[in-house]
Amino acid sequence: GNNGGDLILPKLEGVRPVVQEAVDSAQISPNEVDFVSAHATATKVGDIVESQAIAEVYGDAPYVTGLKGHIGHTMGACGAIESFMTLSMMNRDVLVPTLHLEEVDERCAPIKHTAQVREVPVNIAAVQNFAFGGVDTCLVYRKFEG
Repeated sequence: GNNGGDLILPKLEGVRPVVQEAVDSAQISPNEVDFVSAHATATKVGDIVESQAIAEVYGDAPYVTGLKGHIGHTMGACGAIESFMTLSMMNRDVLVPTLHLEEVDERCAPIKHTAQVREVPVNIAAVQNFAFGGVDTCLVYRKFEG
């Protein structure tokens, strides 16, 4: 999706449809998503907008982790690296927390932040990335049962 209009500031009207389209494309109900790997760059506007999009699409069902505290912002590689990390967590049914998240901005929507390591079944996960110029993505992964 594209969230044009500003080089770096995301808007809910651009982010939310990308997340919703990923869920629709996966042919799942939003409450089936167990985990969201948030883009979570710790910017003043970005995290607020992303939390609102997560709450509006998924509700409070999934655990949410921002992985950049573990690896930094790898720019163009963050989608691939965070996808690998998410698939690894799905394989182990273990979620890592968002590092360095001590206080959630009161403007953020009430979502289920992963505050500590959690051993929970993760059958469906979403990886969200929102890039410069409003090039937004959300990929949905489902655990293969075979």
